[in-house]
Order: sequence, then C-alpha cells, then structure tokens
Amino acid sequence: MKTSLGGARLRMIGTATLAGALIALAVGSSSTRAQTSDGTCGDSHCMQRQDPALGGTWEVMVALVNCQTGATIGQPFPSLLTFAGNGTMVETTHNPSFAIGQREPGVGVWSRSGPRTYYARSEAFIQFTTAPAPPTSPGFLAGTQTIAQTIVFDADPDHWTSDAQIQFADNSGSVYRQGCAQAAAQRFQ
Repeated sequence: MKTSLGGARLRMIGTATLAGALIALAVGSSSTRAQTSDGTCGDSHCMQRQDPALGGTWEVMVALVNCQTGATIGQPFPSLLTFAGNGTMVETTHNPSFAIGQREPGVGVWSRSGPRTYYARSEAFIQFTTAPAPPTSPGFLAGTQTIAQTIVFDADPDHWTSDAQIQFADNSGSVYRQGCAQAAAQRFQ
C-alpha cells in the first residue's frame, strides 16, 4: 500500500508541477509578445516590425522652403546630426546664411512619435548680430535658433526625410523670424 500511495503522490506532484510549468510558460510567452515601453515589439516573432533605430550620426542635406508653398529658398546645405540612445542630440550645420562663428552647434532632445516616425527639437545660440546681406543672408540678431522637426524613415533603416519649423529669437526671447525646412538624411558610415 505504501508503494501505491507513494505513486499517487508522485503523480499528483508531477501533475501540479506540469500545470505550474505550463502556466509559467503561458505567462512568459504573453509577456514577451507585449510591446516594450517605447512601443516597439519585444520578441523575435515581430522584430521585423520594429522601427528603425534613430541613434547614431546622420549626414543631412537641408533645404529652406517657403512655409506656404514648399518652394525651395536658396541652395541646400549640409548638416550633421547625432542622436544618442538616451533621447538627446547634437547638431551642427554649414548654412552659408550665418557668418563664420556666428552660430554655435545645437543641442536638443528626440523621441519616437509613431511608426517609423520621430520628433526632434534642438536649440543653438546665435552669438552676434549681423546685418542683412541679400541674397545670401537675411541677417540675424544675437539670441537663439530653435528647430522642431518630424523625422520619417524611408523604406530602409539608413535613410529618412524631415519637415522642420525654425524659429529665431533675440536675447530677450522675443521671436523675430520663423521659417521652414525640408531635409533628407543618410546614416553616416
């Protein structure tokens, strides 16, 4: 009798252990398929749907555009943008509208705002005032330049385009000019 009672106990323990393992497996599977905190897929079954990584350095060609018509204003110019994994960014530009040394590199923040879409906002100091010098420069007051842009990845993870709103403010914070830009970027290799 001891043998049969021991066998029944072992079967019950075995069944309970198997049921517990199945529950743990089911809970574990459902949690690995849940979205991560940044909204991307968290398991190997859906990694192919994960948004491209914005982190890294990008070569960007910027074109100033008329905000109402989208018509290009002047010649496009290069910029470099670097996005860090912690949501910060730095940028520098070779915009010929600024005098040499007039505009500092910009710093800012970025975040994911939708599928294949990110939002970035940066600010740079304008160190000194320059008079207008048409057609190259409209002139700038000492203060800040703020760029807010929506970045959308193309079909591959190494190219994106953006639409940006630009704002210039003097040292007191009064906005004296606004503008728009469009850009195309490729990952720096």
